[in-house]
Amino acid sequence: MTRREPLEEKLEEYGVYVEQREVGKFTELAASMIGSIAGHALARAARLGPVGAIVCVLGGSIVGHIAVTTRVRYEPVPRRPARPESPAKFSDRR
Repeated sequence: MTRREPLEEKLEEYGVYVEQREVGKFTELAASMIGSIAGHALARAARLGPVGAIVCVLGGSIVGHIAVTTRVRYEPVPRRPARPESPAKFSDRR
């Protein structure tokens, strides 16, 4: 039996489900490449300099990889009442 991550368990309480997807190595590579190009373009547009560009390229690559390899679903959780209903409205005491 596999142990689940505490973050996944906590997210499921709010109706957010994270699942891993099986994709090919080429798809992962292409997504990382596109993410790194987008990160580089963002760094150039924001004029972040060489260190900022490196951080944005790495971040874009990671975001691209995660976007392809994971699936996030949201299923609304029924609302719970804020407080239990009070028996005071049925009370005989005045």
